[in-house]
Amino acid sequence: MFLTTLGSFLRDALKLMKDEQGFMKMDESARRTAIQKHLGDYPKAFVDYLATVKEATFLEQVHGSINFMNDGFLPENKQLLEALADYAAKEFATKLDLFDRSFFFESEEKQLAMLKEVFPGGSFFRKAMRDYVLGSTYQEISEEAQKFLRDFKEEPTIIVQSSQEIDKGIRQEVRAHFAKKHPYSFLEFQINPQIIGGLRVFIDGKVMDHSWLSKIQKISQLAYQLS
Repeated sequence: MFLTTLGSFLRDALKLMKDEQGFMKMDESARRTAIQKHLGDYPKAFVDYLATVKEATFLEQVHGSINFMNDGFLPENKQLLEALADYAAKEFATKLDLFDRSFFFESEEKQLAMLKEVFPGGSFFRKAMRDYVLGSTYQEISEEAQKFLRDFKEEPTIIVQSSQEIDKGIRQEVRAHFAKKHPYSFLEFQINPQIIGGLRVFIDGKVMDHSWLSKIQKISQLAYQLS
């Protein structure tokens, strides 16, 4: 996923720099205006990156990020990797929560229709995200994101199991709750009909106590209904 994400972002970035001559010599405000003009509604993590990255280190960061994904060696300048991590954990994850499990079993036509709503636009990046989700399972997406964030940010893997599917709004609320302590952990939601008590949370394979439930009113009510 992340080489694809990086590659499509770089195609957009290079096209932006070609269309907007002198982009890298602009101040931050002018850069943001140019990004909006050429890329439209683009992920905040990458807008912030393009608006602030120094021309002298851009190519070095690209090479360092690719090397990290291939061999695991962390580069000295991690600004581009930070942007990728921000996008994965703070933007892409919440978009993934919009898809119910049934989405992954729909016809390609129905999947594409929803993907165009969640990832709108004609940029290389948006198209790559649509193609990636279309060609992957929920588990594959979660595992790839978890691996990247675990390797880069050393965040734990958090899995939330329920006896039946949790509403998308509650999924986002649960994700936001755990993001307070683990901002770069990519939560995975699983369905396990055999669960007793309705909900179970694993952090790096260890079962978490249920004290967190009372902190989220909606999930607390759901847990009672499922139990």
